[in-house]
Amino acid sequence: MQIDENVFLSLSTVGAFLVGLSCGALSTWLFHIIRTEVNANLPPDDRVGPLGATPALFLRVHRLHRTMYPRSWLRVVVLIVMGVGFISTIVLAKLLGVV
Repeated sequence: MQIDENVFLSLSTVGAFLVGLSCGALSTWLFHIIRTEVNANLPPDDRVGPLGATPALFLRVHRLHRTMYPRSWLRVVVLIVMGVGFISTIVLAKLLGVV
């Protein structure tokens, strides 16, 4: 049984979109866990707020988490999930002909 090229592209596009969406949601949830762990060890004046995620804030939270929990695997998992999400976004753009 042969699959039509348009059906294959449609399934690939939906798959890449779902992978990207899932990776985005998972990395956001894991970053929230990391931020919660960091805030548990910081004084109330230095805590990281729940809203906003600038690159500077992301790097600060990761640096603080690395010093507080040097053997934690969460930072690595967040970076892997973000990488897979980025790659699936590039694949999606290629499938849609944007890039």
